[in-house]
Amino acid sequence: MGSREEEKMATKGIRLTRRRRAILEVFRQTTDHLSAEDVFLTLRARQIEINPTTVYRNLELLSREGLLRHVDFHDGRCRYELAEGPCHHHLHCIRCGRVVEFARCELAELEKDLSRQTNFQIHRHVLELYGICPNCRVGR
Repeated sequence: MGSREEEKMATKGIRLTRRRRAILEVFRQTTDHLSAEDVFLTLRARQIEINPTTVYRNLELLSREGLLRHVDFHDGRCRYELAEGPCHHHLHCIRCGRVVEFARCELAELEKDLSRQTNFQIHRHVLELYGICPNCRVGR
């Protein structure tokens, strides 16, 4: 596991424990947006002893510390993804629930303008678009 995570946690006095490393490794090996239950079941399948409460607490901690990002698909399940990597956003199908990521982001200029106008120091943004995917449009 990279030292970037350890450095980031160490500056805040938080250890990157074996279980936290295992949780981050689960995210490094998938492109899916995972819930606490998904992570718990994956770790259990890998024979890593951990309970659901520990998974949930560590997901919240890793999210707060900027290693994971909370993703809300408005379906009642809290999901997470790695916070590293290029900016990306999501298209949500309101019929089948399909989620498609897209990397095109033209909000950088808007962020700069808003930062100048409001004196906000903007750290990140989220763009979620909702519509009907091609499969659902065809299956009307």
